[in-house]
Amino acid sequence: MIQDYINTFEDRQTVKIKPLSFKGSRLLRKNVGVLLTGAMVVGLSVCLVFGFLIRSGLNDLARIQVSKIELIKAQQSLYEKRQVLLDRDRIESSVKDFGLLNPIKGQIRHL
Repeated sequence: MIQDYINTFEDRQTVKIKPLSFKGSRLLRKNVGVLLTGAMVVGLSVCLVFGFLIRSGLNDLARIQVSKIELIKAQQSLYEKRQVLLDRDRIESSVKDFGLLNPIKGQIRHL
């Protein structure tokens, strides 16, 4: 029985495929084109806005870093001035200029 069908399919079987046709395809193509163009314009404008925002943010960051460096330098300068003012020898010389004496044991009271 199989021998009967062996020689029947010598070549490949061909199938016809019809291209899809849309009714009113001109209007459909026009609408799809307008939609895609609008989407591209919106996408491009969003990219430009985000690029501007990122550039603005980076400029702000650079400005803040410069001010941070200036503040660190000012802090170091103030710390050095504080250390000079807290120097024991300087305090003792200032005390002698005002005529103050060291407190005796009963004068200091802790609350």
